[in-house]
Amino acid sequence: MEPAPERVRRTTRRPTLPPEKNTGRVQDKYSAYDDFAWEEIEKFLRTKWPQWKDFNPRKFNDNWQFEIPVKLTDLQPSYFCLTEREDDVDEIYEIPVIDTVNGIGRPFVPKNIHSPAKLNTWLGVQVLPCTNDPSAQQVIAQKKDPKCRFIYLYAEHSRDKLKFTLDSLCQLLTYYQVMPEYLDFMLVFGSKSDERDLRFSGFRDQIRLKPSTSARHDIPELGRSGRVFQLCYNLKSVYMKNASKENRKLDAWSIRNAAFYHHFDVEYGTTLWIVTKGGRDILDQYQNLISSGAQSGEICYDDLASSYRSTLATHLLYCHWSTEDWRWYIGWLEDIVDRESGMAVDGLRGHGYAHKEYEPWDIQDLQHWQDKTNEVVMVVEANAKILRSLRKFYSDLVVKKDFPLALRNACEDDMDAFFSQLDGFIDDFDMQIARARLLANIISDRKELVLQHLQSQASDRTEQLNRNLERETVVMRIITIVTLIYLPATFVSVS
Repeated sequence: MEPAPERVRRTTRRPTLPPEKNTGRVQDKYSAYDDFAWEEIEKFLRTKWPQWKDFNPRKFNDNWQFEIPVKLTDLQPSYFCLTEREDDVDEIYEIPVIDTVNGIGRPFVPKNIHSPAKLNTWLGVQVLPCTNDPSAQQVIAQKKDPKCRFIYLYAEHSRDKLKFTLDSLCQLLTYYQVMPEYLDFMLVFGSKSDERDLRFSGFRDQIRLKPSTSARHDIPELGRSGRVFQLCYNLKSVYMKNASKENRKLDAWSIRNAAFYHHFDVEYGTTLWIVTKGGRDILDQYQNLISSGAQSGEICYDDLASSYRSTLATHLLYCHWSTEDWRWYIGWLEDIVDRESGMAVDGLRGHGYAHKEYEPWDIQDLQHWQDKTNEVVMVVEANAKILRSLRKFYSDLVVKKDFPLALRNACEDDMDAFFSQLDGFIDDFDMQIARARLLANIISDRKELVLQHLQSQASDRTEQLNRNLERETVVMRIITIVTLIYLPATFVSVS
């Protein structure tokens, strides 16, 4: 039985698919998720090509490779959310919400909205014909905004459709006058076959603190003064999907994206959160935060100051989520790189030593790990930049002349604590960035060293071939000499 490391190599690197040219088949890939196994991918592919005989699936690095008539990206656009034509909306539709309406901050039991009609009822929106223009409609809002509302827009995983319809999204964003830039962060989600949008990050804000002179913004019946600030950003975290019992190289890690929107009214203290993510983990963490915070008094909405403090605690929850497990992921990459290429540096080479014989795919392996490491650098740098932007936003916000003075004085110590914790997260990111950059440089040096070993092995084989040719030449000379000695005597004997 072959050793486990070699068996791992054969299952993860050695197999390659035939070239795409002139075969009528093309290679495509889809990320390998535990919660979206090959059987689910094949089921989807069968709906597109029911007569296709064999997709020839093989797991290659972190992806499922397969063969299809045309690439998925050429066949269809990515699907963002549910559609009446292709999905069972009544069965899949779900928008979890958590409202906090009372002074002690005790949240309602989380409510799940399971249809567009129920969303309309929950918002308290009534659409009526306009009395002046029968062709137009007027929208009447009947419910006052709660002190804090948390809306969670999610999919089963980060590459699946979000569980709402486009009409419902438009209704939500319009009702709450959400800044349009949040759509940029939401559109990285949805059903798609690649992860290029993983590289997109940003921070956007809008501030309107002066008393509103327009009835469009000042709606006291709904708890809206028009004096608000809103911001949106996205962060990324990493977690281990699956730990292999056979070999650490087969551990499965995933970088996941989350988009956050926040709206705060500086006069009434009403707060809105909209979070978009694949999976329910942040929803669970938010529920734990408000449950424990309500008991300790840290999360409450008694007045304007306590509402503002609670928003800072919620921001810290998201920031802490973005720092989780980067240390262990980079440590895993360091361990794998050392296992793969450590002997290229420390192993003795030459005649009489049982040194490793390198193959071209060893460089391919190292390139794969270098790509993963550079991805870490890019993502963690983006996270650190967003946290710096968040810090700068709040430090600039409180010194604006239209920011309520009483709120500034009441939350001065809380702001200092908020900035201190943000600085701690940023310092942790900077340290992880330095580790990842060092690892990327080490991998680059190891690739050069392995390449030199490959060249040395080629030279050794050429030298060995020359020795064999020399021996063969000697043998042929001996045969020639023997022939020359005995052939004339044979000739004389015959004559």
